[in-house]
Amino acid sequence: VLERLPQLSTLKKALEQHGLLGSLDKGGKLTLFAPNNSAFQAIKNVADKLSDIEFAQILKNHLIACLLYTSPS
Repeated sequence: VLERLPQLSTLKKALEQHGLLGSLDKGGKLTLFAPNNSAFQAIKNVADKLSDIEFAQILKNHLIACLLYTSPS
């Protein structure tokens, strides 16, 4: 799904860089709260100061082990 949504390209890149993209490929009951490129740009100054471990943990906090649905806007 991330490949088809250009507004989530920064998220996809971050997940790849921190070895988390595979978590999404495993399937199962998983929901990703997906910040768009604008959200990443808004926190760039803060994100640049985080260690890889801290940034990876923040990304992990956007994944939950259950299915949630929303209607498209």
